[in-house]
Amino acid sequence: MTYLKWLSFLLTVSALSLFTFGSARAAPNDEGGVVYVIPHHNNMTLVKITRNMYVIAGKVGFGDCKRIIPLLPSRGHFTVILESPGGSLTEGMCFAENFKRLSVTTVVRETPILSPTGEVLYKAGHYTKSSDALAKAGDDRVVICASACSLMFLGGEVRKLYGEVFLGVHSPRSTRPYLSQAHAEAGGVAVAAKLLKFLHHVLLVEDADLRRLFITVPARDMYYLQIRHFKGYPWLKGMATHYYNFQGYTSDSRHNSPNYHRR
Repeated sequence: MTYLKWLSFLLTVSALSLFTFGSARAAPNDEGGVVYVIPHHNNMTLVKITRNMYVIAGKVGFGDCKRIIPLLPSRGHFTVILESPGGSLTEGMCFAENFKRLSVTTVVRETPILSPTGEVLYKAGHYTKSSDALAKAGDDRVVICASACSLMFLGGEVRKLYGEVFLGVHSPRSTRPYLSQAHAEAGGVAVAAKLLKFLHHVLLVEDADLRRLFITVPARDMYYLQIRHFKGYPWLKGMATHYYNFQGYTSDSRHNSPNYHRR
């Protein structure tokens, strides 16, 4: 094969590879490892790392839910690892509602996931720099799921937190333009009421204090769930069903007492 023919062959193969990669329809890999990646400019990335485990990472942007949910299994148990500084409330609610419908297990974790052969399947910060929103000093160990991402996490039938991770919540804010401060405040009240209804009737969050947490923290601030708050606010444990060495503590909140014990 001449040099020009060989070059033409390589370019053709590369073009086909890019087309397949971008379509996110690569053949299943039952042995684990990345099956497909959907990079999206300034929005979320979906990665399938094993047969029943996915990563959804990055800023929650408009259209992400409609783009990603159809690529997840329509039945069967599977896990979604989340890592995001937040973004669109509407998109976060869409993800959460679908996670609830699909009985997804949602996870936020600091610890990596390895294949049986030692290959790194998931490492915090690999698919996103969401930690920059919390630690601009460059600490890649910080993992957050905040704002709209915390709603996505709450949509999980089973919800797990691993290690030194930060789950952040705050009040929603409307992105619509308003003619006056009074109209803006009325719009904020309407959005908050919609979110409370969603938490209660769609995500089935029974604890009223936990629901109110999502509308009492000022929109410009962020409340990061920390273990030291649990003594004063034991209802916070309802954010997750399982805690694994979460800031030094381990508990199964579905069966254990509200007290969290060190390993």
